[in-house]
Amino acid sequence: MAVRKLLACLALVALGTATAQLLGSRAPAAAPAGGGKSVYDVCASLPDTTQFAQLIRVARADPTVAQLTDPGFVGVVFAPTNKAFEKDAKLIARTLGLPNGDAVLTTPAAAAKLIKTHMIVGQALQLSQLVNDMKLRSASGEVLEIDTGYIATSKSGNAKFVSTEGDVPAGLALIHRIDRVLVPSK
Repeated sequence: MAVRKLLACLALVALGTATAQLLGSRAPAAAPAGGGKSVYDVCASLPDTTQFAQLIRVARADPTVAQLTDPGFVGVVFAPTNKAFEKDAKLIARTLGLPNGDAVLTTPAAAAKLIKTHMIVGQALQLSQLVNDMKLRSASGEVLEIDTGYIATSKSGNAKFVSTEGDVPAGLALIHRIDRVLVPSK
């Protein structure tokens, strides 16, 4: 009887050692394509999307927008350039009921609404996958329409893709820079 117990104990120790060796020999998980950086991190580091990064910071209390600070976010973000914000300041103010375009940087609810119009959650689509007559639903519920080299809402008109480097990876997401701000129609 004592021999059986001893053999059972030895078998458990051997099994535990083998399991620990197997678990310890696993290769570490691969880093996300975006180098483990979030959409916010990447936008803040690109010289032409810093204003979009400021909007994310202002609206990060919104749970949907907060995803943009997580490298695990899967989706596409159409990030307007700083020049786009300058060009569309009056349109932003008028659409969101603000006194001027800069007021969006101090109004979290307006910033969140604007950001969510630029987010597609759940699909990290490359520029090559954005084809004519494609319609995408943004995180705000807005329908975004794709046409050769452009994206638009019914209210903002066409925004041209301006990325010269192609798809910009950010964690598990992709960023596509655009030359206009996509304002919500609602």
